[in-house]
Amino acid sequence: MTASPPCNGKGARAPWIGSAVLGIALLLKTATVGFAQIGVPPVFTVQPKSQTVFAGSNVTFSVSVSSSTLVSYKWHFKSALIPGATNASLLLPSVQSASAGDYFVQADNARGVSTSAPATLTVLPPGTALWAMGLKYEGQFGDGTAGDVLTPGVVATGIRLAVAALSHSLLLKRDGTLWGLGSNDRGQLGDGSTSDRAEPVVVARDVATVASGSFHTLFIKADGALYAVGYNDYGQLGDGTRTSRDIPLQVASNVKAVAVGEKHSLFVKEDGTLWAMGFNGSGQLGNGTTVDQVKPARIATEVHSVAAGFSHSFFVKTDRSLWAMGDNQAGQLGDGTLINRTSPVPVATQVASVAASRQHSLFVKLDGTLWAMGYNRTGEIGDGTRTNRSRPVQVDAGVREVSAGGYHTVYLKNDGTLWAVGYNEKGQLGNGTRSSSLKPAKIASGVESVSAGGMHSLFVKADGTLLGMGRNEDGQLGGGKAGFELNPVQRARNIVGMAAGSEHTLWIGANGLLSAMGKNAFGQLGDNTLIRRNSPVPIATGVIAAAAGGNHTLFLKIDGTVWATGFNGFGQLGNGQTVDRASPTQVAVGVKAVAAGYNHSLFLTDEGTLWAMGQNDSGQLGDGTTINRSKPIKVVSGVRAVAAGGGHSLFIKTDGTLWGGV
Repeated sequence: MTASPPCNGKGARAPWIGSAVLGIALLLKTATVGFAQIGVPPVFTVQPKSQTVFAGSNVTFSVSVSSSTLVSYKWHFKSALIPGATNASLLLPSVQSASAGDYFVQADNARGVSTSAPATLTVLPPGTALWAMGLKYEGQFGDGTAGDVLTPGVVATGIRLAVAALSHSLLLKRDGTLWGLGSNDRGQLGDGSTSDRAEPVVVARDVATVASGSFHTLFIKADGALYAVGYNDYGQLGDGTRTSRDIPLQVASNVKAVAVGEKHSLFVKEDGTLWAMGFNGSGQLGNGTTVDQVKPARIATEVHSVAAGFSHSFFVKTDRSLWAMGDNQAGQLGDGTLINRTSPVPVATQVASVAASRQHSLFVKLDGTLWAMGYNRTGEIGDGTRTNRSRPVQVDAGVREVSAGGYHTVYLKNDGTLWAVGYNEKGQLGNGTRSSSLKPAKIASGVESVSAGGMHSLFVKADGTLLGMGRNEDGQLGGGKAGFELNPVQRARNIVGMAAGSEHTLWIGANGLLSAMGKNAFGQLGDNTLIRRNSPVPIATGVIAAAAGGNHTLFLKIDGTVWATGFNGFGQLGNGQTVDRASPTQVAVGVKAVAAGYNHSLFLTDEGTLWAMGQNDSGQLGDGTTINRSKPIKVVSGVRAVAAGGGHSLFIKTDGTLWGGV
């Protein structure tokens, strides 16, 4: 429901790009491999990074060093020398539990030996594998394709329950750990931040079950304690405040079931009482009013289970009767009217389970028949029409589980087959197309459980694999990128440097070859075209460092020359013009490091002088003005490292002090 505004190319930075480019800038600090100190042992500019992977994964540890002479490498595992491991990168194929432990490398030149910091490899046991597919933007992942991935791919393993929310996902593993990924702007992942996560992060341990809405999450721990996190403007966390939280806090105890709507929450206690809190504008809390509740309000007794849609709610009583309350504009309550209900109304009997989404609802009866009601303009009810239904209509039989997405439905039959119907623009039905469907189609077999999000879906197979399909702009399918495995997927070999721009990617091979892929509307790939590249194209040789800005590229050659290409509307290429370049142009000589912000550029010369060019509306060039510069301007001397964010810059002086400005 929230869409990132598009990058405006030649205008000001899109508001979302700053944090992304800051992350890029921090990565680019690792690319200053041309920095040389004379007469000293090698200096590590990039340390090996600790990793957590699943058994059978391929792992690569890499370092970069600064050295005035040739360097040799010796990798060690638990202090033991690894035979034949004599490169800057160490590849460990198909790691197992015996591979877990600390790795480090010794770098040796004519002046002495330096030892890197240790990197810890944690190897998790194999288990459920999660597959994913979804939107890839401008081919920036370099796998030869672009656009939505419409068939499932592996995302994670060891999964017991997967919950697909609006633009994020929660994964409950078999060991009781809860993991979150995707959009996190309201803290809904519960990892103590508001940073989106393209790879799963641990949220909590000893978790029994979880539910999540558009921007908030609730989970029950094994001891029955209920925790809540995320958006709380309407009191939907139930902590008595309207303060949003990015760290989970306990709000109730002795809880056995939970459901989360767009801005409201419900839970069932062990004694069968139903409680609700949050937004109540349509009466979705069922307490007879339309007044919001910042603390849980008791709604009903003898309740077995509960479900929450966007602004409506259901519960199943112990006698298996189904009750509904809240928004009913599309007939989603199934009571034969279009009247909102502030108190529960009966809908059906002999109900086993219920699911609700934005404006459509479904339930499975004890006899396995699937019934649906509500909004149906995109076919999500699955009755072969586009007609809204204010009373339940039978959709299928032999069904054991159902989940309602934003405008699509997925359900699981008794024979383990997965079926999907409805809206499919992002491939959320997983049928290999973008075509919406008015009738359910079989998607997979051997499935254990299923969950539908806003425009993505997840399901767990009986053999332990977890698969996903649909939208992935916010990383909700995982993999660190759209549509790929959670564990690293090999894209190339012998890579010594890389950089990621707004929608393009660069990497440097051990042979000094710079390759580029992705968006190329401004010539940022430097291949003398404006053609998007879905596979890497060679750009230059003799390259030792590269930096990718919003829509421009800088790279440093071994001879100390700096070259630039791409968007130049603010003079960020530093060639004295504001005309875009589709092929690299030389900018400076005697350079040892480069960095690129969204629309500005920095480079550091051999003698430690920092130079800057490009957009300067926020003073990011550091020259005491807000005047854009199309030619490099000297900023300061005595600098040893530099980094550029979206609209700010940082540098470290030779005395170790950090300087910056915005």
